[in-house]
Amino acid sequence: VYVYKSKQCPKLLRIHLDDLTTRCYVIKGAEDVRMDARVQQLFGAMNGVAAHTPGAAHRGLRVQTYDVVPLSPSLGMLQYIGGGAIPLADALVPRYISAQQYQAALDKYNLEYMGGSSREYYASNHEKTAAEDVERWMRKCTAVEP
Repeated sequence: VYVYKSKQCPKLLRIHLDDLTTRCYVIKGAEDVRMDARVQQLFGAMNGVAAHTPGAAHRGLRVQTYDVVPLSPSLGMLQYIGGGAIPLADALVPRYISAQQYQAALDKYNLEYMGGSSREYYASNHEKTAAEDVERWMRKCTAVEP
């Protein structure tokens, strides 16, 4: 078990399985990971839609998902993804823009397309179904100009 030096002190747990493989999870306490689980469900649904969309399927577009196991409202396990994963913002935002330009774009996105903070939206709508989340996501995607 490795303890990260951050505010919540999450722990990296390595589990050695009978088939001689090792699974790694980050254990997060004092944090509700149910929202993270819902976002991963949404990404899985988006991957399903992309797989059946000719242009996206041809390019192999998909969002990498990971396991999220809520154990209680204040404790959960997240699958540890090694060094191959990058934050979504790093894939979408050019690296040459300044921090001020990045923050301005993020603020504009939150206000115009999400109607405020996406975290606030999911916190207040956690009882909605994954289908409702996908429908809302698709409406937002059509509102964003390429």
